[in-house]
Amino acid sequence: MLPVTFPYNKKVPRNKILWLTALLIGLTYFIIVNAHGGGVITWVIIGFCDTLTLGAMFYIYLTQLKPALQDNAALELNDLDLIFAPKNLTIAWKIVQEIELKADKDGCYLYVIVTDPTNAFLHARIDLDWVAGKPDDIYKTTLHHFHHVKDEGVK
Repeated sequence: MLPVTFPYNKKVPRNKILWLTALLIGLTYFIIVNAHGGGVITWVIIGFCDTLTLGAMFYIYLTQLKPALQDNAALELNDLDLIFAPKNLTIAWKIVQEIELKADKDGCYLYVIVTDPTNAFLHARIDLDWVAGKPDDIYKTTLHHFHHVKDEGVK
């Protein structure tokens, strides 16, 4: 079966950066207006908050937006493995027992239930916010690929 790839989601990092930009502008404006120009401590607080916000924006750019703009694959399904690039997670199909789609207040997740060498059941949680596409479509494609690989027999 041909490898299936899902690209990074471009909307989520873009929205995070927009919210942080609004926070940066609003916080700076609030401090300047309420401090009436203020003294040194006001500018130290502004500098500290702005530095933290800019650092968070840079981190989001490097880890989420840059790979999305380069059209890198966030999730890859091949004959041997399921690869989730944002968390550098590779799961061999031969240890996968089940795949579930779960949603909570934080978003949708693929739970990949695997067995380790001691036959204990463990799960890996794949956050679908990182992946472009509808969660149901991603789940159905992943499940189809999983069953196809299992039916053919894992190499």
